[in-house]
Amino acid sequence: MNRPEYIKKIEVNEPLSVLHVGKINLNEKKFDEKYYSLAYVDSTYDEGKIQYIEKILITMHGFYVHLHKIGLYEEYATMCVYHKPQQMNELIIYIKQFLKQT
Repeated sequence: MNRPEYIKKIEVNEPLSVLHVGKINLNEKKFDEKYYSLAYVDSTYDEGKIQYIEKILITMHGFYVHLHKIGLYEEYATMCVYHKPQQMNELIIYIKQFLKQT
């Protein structure tokens, strides 16, 4: 998967590593605004509502979570987490907690 332009711009100052999480069910996973802030969204207006195609969220630990919907009306998305190489320990904890959600 190609890096989003938003991530490429950040990497001008500091290269980021990426963890490919794979396909996730958006109905099962929670992206609570208390823990994530929206950094970027690519969306479309269709059938009276805004549907996102892809978005990038920033976690409290400074990870960039890239979600790319598989289809506009699908509840599934591919997920990648961009992080600083020295954040591996924090990343492992984050991913284990995230994957426990249902």
